[in-house]
Amino acid sequence: MERIREALDRAAAQRDAAAPRVAAAPARPAARAPDAPHAPEEGASRVTRVLPRDDAALARHRVRTGDEDDASTRAIKRLRTRVLQHLRRNDQRTLALTTPRSGGGTTYLAVNLAISLARELEHHVCLVDLNWQRPAVAAHFGVHVEHTLIDVLEGRATLPEVLF
Repeated sequence: MERIREALDRAAAQRDAAAPRVAAAPARPAARAPDAPHAPEEGASRVTRVLPRDDAALARHRVRTGDEDDASTRAIKRLRTRVLQHLRRNDQRTLALTTPRSGGGTTYLAVNLAISLARELEHHVCLVDLNWQRPAVAAHFGVHVEHTLIDVLEGRATLPEVLF
């Protein structure tokens, strides 16, 4: 855990060194329409990349974008509501999904729950694939990754290079 913290601190220092200084945080913009693309707030530094949507990969991995009206999407939305209620009730902001063995559907659930949570205007979501042996989150979105979080921890890549 210490290595992750150090990597995050290094990335923050790199970002801060490159970002212009601002005296005060800008006011939050008005809520956006659900289908409007998300733009970073004025003055905010963007660490993630925006990639084109790969509908074939999304369909292949059964990723629910929230636009569908089927049993799977409704189940994900119900789970999202229960998770949000639990997090609020316990004043928590972080959620981790784990499984004792592969093939349990953890990546499917993590990806779909993250998308469902991100569609809520007042939430920001950072989905981190910490499966060191078989990371699969990027593949669910049709993204080929050159570096992983391990590369950041070992100093071979920067945090912005692995975020998308």
